[in-house]
Amino acid sequence: MAALYAGLTLALAGISFQAVQIRVAEALTVVPFFYPEAIWGLFLGVLLANLASPFGWIDLLFGSLLTLVAAGITRGIGIFLRPRLGRASGMALALAIAPLPAVLCNGFGVSAYLLQFGLLSGYTYWAVTFAILVGELIACYLLGGPLLAFLIVRYRKTGESNAI
Repeated sequence: MAALYAGLTLALAGISFQAVQIRVAEALTVVPFFYPEAIWGLFLGVLLANLASPFGWIDLLFGSLLTLVAAGITRGIGIFLRPRLGRASGMALALAIAPLPAVLCNGFGVSAYLLQFGLLSGYTYWAVTFAILVGELIACYLLGGPLLAFLIVRYRKTGESNAI
């Protein structure tokens, strides 16, 4: 998980960093819904990827911690919703809610620390937040949503979360 996250982020570095970004690897943030080990994999992946961040140690530390928090919340959502996945409404709810922690943590958190530490100038908090939220929505819902749907369908067929 860590290598996949870091590799995707670095391979697509041109769109993975800055205030306006679409970090494609953020699609993987839905994986803790089923796999608790993905929490630490994502944390380490962000840590490794952010070694290349133009925002330095601040992005390395806080970006990784925000991902850890979001992944933990996603895991909690998975535990809560798993018994409901047999119904269409449960799957729809999972697809609507599971990507949300990464979107909100990064959208509001990254913009806060980038501006708080003076790493971006000439932007308002809400402009940076909006830009990051849009990128996160694209990565987590448009890319992560189909990944989660695949995992849910496999879970519904096999009854096991070992779907990958």
